[in-house]
Amino acid sequence: MELSRVYLPARAQAVTIAGRHVYTAAGEAGLRIVDVSDPSAAREVGFDLGSAFDVAVVGNLA
Repeated sequence: MELSRVYLPARAQAVTIAGRHVYTAAGEAGLRIVDVSDPSAAREVGFDLGSAFDVAVVGNLA
């Protein structure tokens, strides 16, 4: 069952979940941060346009 959908500008290379956020490494489209605190209304809340091919979260840093 699909609860919501977030369109990202590129295919995910890596995904990490930490708390209410999903961090997606989207290759040349950078790092994308999605808030999933309300699963029926997931939304992109941040990004970094540098290349990202992997992602890890340590404390409050991704």
